[in-house]
Amino acid sequence: MNRSPSLLRQLLCRRWIWHQLSPLLVFAFSLLLLFHVTTIRNPYEESQTAQEAPTPGLPQREGASERRPGGRVERVVGAEVTEKPPPPPPPPLQRLPSMGGSWANPKQWMAYPRAVVAEREAALTGARRVTLATQASLDRLALLPELVNHWDGPVSVALFTPDVEHPLAAAFVAYLRRCHAVIRQRVTFSLLVPVNRPPRPLGGSGQFASSPCGATRETLSSVLRRRPASVTAWRQKMPYPQNTLRNLARNASLTEFVWVVDVDVVPVAGAASALDEFLVSRAAHSCWRCVFVVPTYEVDERERFPESAERLLELVRKKRARPFHEKVLIHNQFATNHSRWQSHVLNFNKTAISHPVTNFEFFYEPFFVSRNDVPEYDERFVGYGFTRNTQTYETLCAGYKFVVLAPLFSVHWGLQVRKTRPGWREQQNNNNRKLFNAFKKDVFARYGADPLGMVNKNLGRSEKSAKKRTIRVARGAGPVKGREGNGAGVSRGTGANGRVR
Repeated sequence: MNRSPSLLRQLLCRRWIWHQLSPLLVFAFSLLLLFHVTTIRNPYEESQTAQEAPTPGLPQREGASERRPGGRVERVVGAEVTEKPPPPPPPPLQRLPSMGGSWANPKQWMAYPRAVVAEREAALTGARRVTLATQASLDRLALLPELVNHWDGPVSVALFTPDVEHPLAAAFVAYLRRCHAVIRQRVTFSLLVPVNRPPRPLGGSGQFASSPCGATRETLSSVLRRRPASVTAWRQKMPYPQNTLRNLARNASLTEFVWVVDVDVVPVAGAASALDEFLVSRAAHSCWRCVFVVPTYEVDERERFPESAERLLELVRKKRARPFHEKVLIHNQFATNHSRWQSHVLNFNKTAISHPVTNFEFFYEPFFVSRNDVPEYDERFVGYGFTRNTQTYETLCAGYKFVVLAPLFSVHWGLQVRKTRPGWREQQNNNNRKLFNAFKKDVFARYGADPLGMVNKNLGRSEKSAKKRTIRVARGAGPVKGREGNGAGVSRGTGANGRVR
């Protein structure tokens, strides 16, 4: 006896039923999958969370973690931030990644921008228009307090920390931040380490973070003595990546303008506010593609810092001050025309343009304030020679005009004298000279400009002909005869110790 099919079977056999049920089944399956994903935890994420969890009782290091492309978290050794000395020793050195940033030699350096961020960076960036950018190695960090005390705006410092100097620098930065409130509040530190000399731990390095305040130079001397002899043997001859560090400091700056200086070049007090006022003036706005040169002077270490242009001129008359590198390499600052600046600087009661740079030379390398979009420093030049002057030359080729400001100035301590260069330094200079031929062709291809006629010139081993070559690049009166014209008034002093600070 045949049975009639059941009602359910009849319904399932109808094709239109499946057309109606399919969307509902897909929706239900999606809800089930979503519930499954959100309730099951990823064991990798749990381990990462456990590693990154703060250690109870230890202060957290500012800027110690940085997220890299791909979601990876890189650990960067910085310095503890604490108000009450002595701070605990730094935590163990973390393993750094094997890849660096987007530099010209990405396999040579590892960069860690903004590893330690200034406490008042946000406020200072909003209040000031210029960041003071500089670079240093561990042995030069004792110069930082004076520099920061003279600049009440944001400061960006790029540190070179190879091998055991990395934990030593971390400890000394912690010391500086604890003992100098201006450094803790104003300075943001970035790090650069070589791939072939990665950071490694050094027992007892953290003790220096709690050293007594008021003895910065003595503490740094103790820090440097902790380096093993095996490190100091290669450290002095290791090429110093000045240009990579300068770019790192610039790129870590958050303001529209930057003033790139060496760590031993100190601006006159009040320069930050004076530049703020000038950069909103009509003169600054009318010269959009201008860079603003600040004259730099060498001052005898026995003198106090000249707090005004009037006092600086008095030291010049006494032969206790003179234009930077006047005796070592006059072409380094010649085109600034210090004679013209000195002749009328006392007529300026606020910061303004004194005169344009008219006699531009290839070896000219002034310290200048500019927007942060000027050409970067070419990172193929490592060590001594062809570092700052090539960036100045490329800035000229890019169409920027150089003008000198008054009455602002900066100071480099000590009257420089020509000394015999060690063989390793001369070798670095020769290596960079060989790279210059490719550099000038790259610059010409990029801008189509050759204002100094360098493309068809070969510096060769001798630089004498290049140093003598000058060109008028802007309209206006040439340099006033005097110090630059006939060498009159050039001091023959050699400097001395015991600078009054």
